[in-house]
Amino acid sequence: MGKIFEEFFSHPSSLTTVLGPYFQIGPGFLKAYLEYFERAQAVRLRRGADLAALSEAQRMWLHYALSTNRRGQDLINELEQYQPLQGRRYLDIGCGFGGAVVAAARRGSQAVGIEVDRQRLALAEANVRDFELTGKAGLRYQDALEPGIEDRLGQFAAISCNDVAEHVDNVEQLFRNVAALLAPGGMVYVEVPNRESIDFVRSDGHFGLLGITLLERREAILYQSSQFPGTDYDVGEYLDYREYEALFERFGMRPRNIPSLYHPVHEIATAPGRLQELEEALAVFSAQTGVPDEVRELVQRKVSEYLRRVRGEFERVGGGPARESFRRRYLCDFWTFVAVKL
Repeated sequence: MGKIFEEFFSHPSSLTTVLGPYFQIGPGFLKAYLEYFERAQAVRLRRGADLAALSEAQRMWLHYALSTNRRGQDLINELEQYQPLQGRRYLDIGCGFGGAVVAAARRGSQAVGIEVDRQRLALAEANVRDFELTGKAGLRYQDALEPGIEDRLGQFAAISCNDVAEHVDNVEQLFRNVAALLAPGGMVYVEVPNRESIDFVRSDGHFGLLGITLLERREAILYQSSQFPGTDYDVGEYLDYREYEALFERFGMRPRNIPSLYHPVHEIATAPGRLQELEEALAVFSAQTGVPDEVRELVQRKVSEYLRRVRGEFERVGGGPARESFRRRYLCDFWTFVAVKL
């Protein structure tokens, strides 16, 4: 994350002049999101120097939002490798800022996005309006866990559900609803973070915090609130790889693991270096001020235990399936699945 926005730090132009074309977003969405971000983060964003003054976590959040259309285009390109979307119904669960819905609608799909966060939904609506897709791209306030959701939305030939499963209160109900929303033979694309990834233990993908993915939820809330006062911890529970596979199968979907668009599985030879980086990050964390003693001791213990365990497994790993199992468990930041409804 260190190089996010770096090319804009010394840019003399107004940010709205350069960020819109770069991220392929329209003026309505860009203006609305920057105003929201300024309010939420108590910052001012006018020039490149304002980006340089943001924290790493703030840059990560800002980049994620502004890249919605570029990420959406990449996702739709990926989905169309498995089946065409033109003229077919497509649903993005947890559509966020609407990038995938915009991309699908522009390809001729009957695109629908559902979102449970009203602020994000309003921003997605601004994104849709920028491309004059109102009426072609449907956005709805809808809880993805609500029973009988298929009666309200119908069924779809393709569904995407990325970075959603770790945020809901009931992952089993989410998968049950995904299966109900899929037409027979339909395809769902799901991406979920791996809590045991060495890189994510060093810096998680939601807050950039060391060790938070190793904690129980009540512990993670205490940790996050101490570092980001006034913000919510909106992460539910992380499941392991086999648990996700079992959920697909339980609800009549045949999954297969595919490469992530942005997060390839790292080579096993990189494990020692990544573990060393994690140990160094732990040393920096241990010397930080502003971390409550209770949180510091908990994170130190959990990360130290993790380091011992992973190093021990690495020393014993051989070849074949054991080697690939180690890579998938510790060297893969996100697991990506494509599943077909039987």
